[in-house]
Amino acid sequence: MTHDSNPSYLHLRAGVPADAATPLLIPALDGDALADERSYHLSDETLGYRAGVSRSGPCNEDVRLAYTEFTVINDGEVSLLQSDGTSVTLVAGDCAVLPAGLSVRWTQSGAVSRTFMIFPGLRNGSSSAIVKIDPGSDLHASKGPARELLLTSPPPVAHSRVWFEDASGDLQIGVWECTPYSRKALKPTYCELMHILTGAVTFTHPSGRSWTIGAGETVIVPAGATNEWSSHETIRKVFCIVG
Repeated sequence: MTHDSNPSYLHLRAGVPADAATPLLIPALDGDALADERSYHLSDETLGYRAGVSRSGPCNEDVRLAYTEFTVINDGEVSLLQSDGTSVTLVAGDCAVLPAGLSVRWTQSGAVSRTFMIFPGLRNGSSSAIVKIDPGSDLHASKGPARELLLTSPPPVAHSRVWFEDASGDLQIGVWECTPYSRKALKPTYCELMHILTGAVTFTHPSGRSWTIGAGETVIVPAGATNEWSSHETIRKVFCIVG
């Protein structure tokens, strides 16, 4: 899709798409070593990303990534041996950035399900090695939602840390935490994947339809998807924002 009047969310519980469940019929990307595993559910040529679910069985092979990818492990375990000899293990709930040009020995002893966002137009970033996001990392004070949008008081207190950023600044991946708040509807110009670590948030569309996303769940909110936000406890999430 490109920007439309009512974009679909992609909400995953235990790795199963609850919305936008019908895969997009779009061709695989040239040079994508993981293309056969991918099922695309969201795509935006303007912002330059594709997103969906990857499911694969046991393997032990050399892989070179042609495109930068952000991945969330839904089920299973992956071991990635980098060319410098360091190994990164990802299990259910782990989030990581796999930068373009990365060469690894990719090993799975069983089936693995991943939620992913892949960025065909991105060739460089702040790291050339795997970036495994630490969900418990120390955070720094950051901006919260715009005060004119708030429906509750006092204003919430937010903290964050960026773990990966592309050279243009159009892609940022990190951890964000914020105290409870509710805000008016807004129509984002960016797309955001949110993997909830603690707490829960409810998004409400102007039509009245709502999505509640809790710890361990993932939602992708595409650009143009007008929504209200309501959280009643402190929330911490891994975010991947493009645009």
